[in-house]
Amino acid sequence: MINELHVSVIIPSFARPQVLEETVRSVLGQTVPPHEIVVSVVSEADVTPATRSLPSVRVLYGPRGSTAQRNTAVAAVDQHSGFILFLDDDVELISQYIESCLAAMRIRQDAMVLTGTVIQQDVTRAEARSLVAQFSADLPDPGLFDVPRAYGCNMFVRAWVARKVEFDQNLVLYGWLEDADWSARAARHGKIVCSARSAMVHLHVVTGRVSPRQLGYAQVVNPYYLWKKGSISSLWEVVRRHWGRGMPRNLAGCIIDSGRRAERVCRVQGNVIGFWEILRGNPDPTRILDL
Repeated sequence: MINELHVSVIIPSFARPQVLEETVRSVLGQTVPPHEIVVSVVSEADVTPATRSLPSVRVLYGPRGSTAQRNTAVAAVDQHSGFILFLDDDVELISQYIESCLAAMRIRQDAMVLTGTVIQQDVTRAEARSLVAQFSADLPDPGLFDVPRAYGCNMFVRAWVARKVEFDQNLVLYGWLEDADWSARAARHGKIVCSARSAMVHLHVVTGRVSPRQLGYAQVVNPYYLWKKGSISSLWEVVRRHWGRGMPRNLAGCIIDSGRRAERVCRVQGNVIGFWEILRGNPDPTRILDL
């Protein structure tokens, strides 16, 4: 029998064991604790001994890549859980996060997916803890509203939907835009909502992801692939929202961002390779593995 109060938390991670441990501790500090925390990693080196010993934590091993690691974990979670919470490994939650998600999903029975409010990104763990503490001290009204997609760093999902809608494993490694693709398919089963009260901070740690050249390739090829697949509605959206934002930033960074110039140059190289693959008629997201 499904238990609507049981929440299984899934956290994929690679090569960031200390960051992962701190995120798991944030999840364990919830006013409504999770039923289980499933950590999906590639090797033993991805998890600290302290994380393994924390209560309710299970560690799974499987192929590398955020989409593959999420799918591995979904297949292994408790079948009685009513909800699955997908988190990135570099987040800090307000202590009432799960409690507010459960309350919101009781209010919005038509909602299949809930994404929380990101208070801030690109901060240290200490800053994140301070921010969530301030937010928790003065919680806003639930403030539920419909949104077109969920943000992959925090997606609270009815478990049956999570089992029905798999992540596309052609979006390999970091899985650029995996959340946009998954959201488009999950939205066929019901609404996606955002909660003002279900808040968190995304540290946006960059280590352990992909090389700048690989990221640049994914910035070009992945949205084009999702348009061809039907998860992005139009080629104009690809050009305007994805290419039109990422490419100019990379080019500008080559000129004015002296501290990260080498990284931006590599991203531009990846962009060029991506466009060349599209012109050749072979825009394959998995080609990132060869770069």
